[in-house]
Amino acid sequence: MRRLHAAGALTEVWLDHPKLLFGGMIDLVALDSDAGVVVVDFKTGASKDAHRDQLLLYAMLWWRATGTV
Repeated sequence: MRRLHAAGALTEVWLDHPKLLFGGMIDLVALDSDAGVVVVDFKTGASKDAHRDQLLLYAMLWWRATGTV
């Protein structure tokens, strides 16, 4: 969180779940004055349900690592 507040945004953030065997590379984590912390995953092509699921997993990983949403 210190790095995020200093820079305003972080790119390619790798996070692992502390107890489950999965992790992921978040494309962008940014601070937004209205929304707070914003987790972004860039995709090409048509939107898919799996994209939303992946984004929710990344948000959960961020929460587990930082305690913030």
